[in-house]
Amino acid sequence: MLVVLLLATVSLPPCFCFSSSFPNQRYFPGFNPALRTNSEPTLADLQVSGPLLATRQSSFLPRYFKKSVFKPRAFPGLNSYKRKRGFSQGTVHKPQAKQYSPVHETKRYSPSHQPKTKRYNPVQEPVEADWSNLPHIEQIIDCMTVETITDGSETIWFFKSKGEAETCGLYIVGEPDSLVEATVDKLDVDCSNGLIMVFNGWELNGNIFPSSEDHQLPLKERSATFCNQETPPTKVVVSSQNAALVSYKIPTPGEGFSVRVKTIRNPDPCNILMSSLNGYFTLQNHGIARNCSLTTLLFPANFALLSLDVGEPYRAKRSQDSGLQTQCSLHGWSDYIELGGSMELDSTNLVTSETICGFDAKPIEKGLTVLCGSSTVRLVSSGNFENSVSVYIKAAEDEDLDFNTNHVISCPEH
Repeated sequence: MLVVLLLATVSLPPCFCFSSSFPNQRYFPGFNPALRTNSEPTLADLQVSGPLLATRQSSFLPRYFKKSVFKPRAFPGLNSYKRKRGFSQGTVHKPQAKQYSPVHETKRYSPSHQPKTKRYNPVQEPVEADWSNLPHIEQIIDCMTVETITDGSETIWFFKSKGEAETCGLYIVGEPDSLVEATVDKLDVDCSNGLIMVFNGWELNGNIFPSSEDHQLPLKERSATFCNQETPPTKVVVSSQNAALVSYKIPTPGEGFSVRVKTIRNPDPCNILMSSLNGYFTLQNHGIARNCSLTTLLFPANFALLSLDVGEPYRAKRSQDSGLQTQCSLHGWSDYIELGGSMELDSTNLVTSETICGFDAKPIEKGLTVLCGSSTVRLVSSGNFENSVSVYIKAAEDEDLDFNTNHVISCPEH
């Protein structure tokens, strides 16, 4: 008893022993009291280990903790899996082996094969523009302008008046098997003293091509006029042959216009204005009562008839290979060809000419040289026969004046 009382009265010094409540007082990384029966930590308890960091959060190493936390994957239910895979009740599905495809091969990352990153370049290289489809722009300067256009090309012509009072013209000629399409784009012409006219054909010094006898339309229907106060029925005029004319008179300074010109294909050329110096041509009527003409653009020419079939019935053609006749118009024939020329651009009232009709499948031995300002081959058809003539035309030269190989005719000088 005495010993117990003495112990109770004696004050003991503070205890420095580790108790079971040590983890709540101070934290040591790696200490796990559940694995220890003794409250005193050892060197193994104080050692930092990976698995223990995953079970206990660490305020010292948060980045390692975040990487090592395992998050279970959420799998869909079995029924939704079957619906997505196309399973049906009562069937057994055997998965097929995945075929190897080099296209779907997963490329492993390699430091030496890093993906290329497109760098931003603030200075862009200039891209060369394609101007081939844009129309060519030309200004009308001369009072008489002749423009030869090819298939597929398009040109915009514009004119601005400086106070000229005369009537001028833009003469357009295309390929023999083409039509001319003219569209008036811009217009600033006072109707009181100015006017623009687009003509179906050419007019030069009072002469018209094609003439009224050879054109399919009457003369009053072959032109369209334009000015500010009048509303035209159409701004697009398509010619009946490969020639057209834009005539204008704009005396007020500053006024003007622009017209877009291009060609379209003509499947049945009849009247042709020849702009080149040579070429092969065939004129046909297809059994229709019409006249077709081929006129050179103001130069003397030499003609070589390659074949002729005009005004002869089929029964007469089989009995003979050649049955040419001359001066057919004087003999009363209604179908014939006329070869000649004139000093001006006139395909009907020829100053000198020769008419031929009949049938000849072979080229005629002698050619015809026409020494005039313009030369013409004209096919006159009544519609009773299928007429056609093939001819080669070229600009006349010195050798074409030989009377042994050519018939030579000339226009009288005024």
